[in-house]
Amino acid sequence: MRRRPRSKVRISEHAWERARQRMPWAKLNPHKVRQHLDGALRAGVKVNDQGAVHIPIGSGYEAICVPEPWGGWSVLTFIDASSEEANRGA
Repeated sequence: MRRRPRSKVRISEHAWERARQRMPWAKLNPHKVRQHLDGALRAGVKVNDQGAVHIPIGSGYEAICVPEPWGGWSVLTFIDASSEEANRGA
């Protein structure tokens, strides 16, 4: 039986900085983000107007990912999803 192809993930410098600021306790790495990304893609996550996807990564945070021309994904930043929802509703 063939394995399911996996997404390649690169975390940008900006995203690393935001992760350290917003989630200093989190032990993030591209492998963990890839697992969440693959699951969200299989579940049919929606693409926003800018072509990015919001991937829930736990503890109320999301990784903002965009597809790259080299065939993988880049994490642009990490956001607090609960505060973003409050800002959208206001």
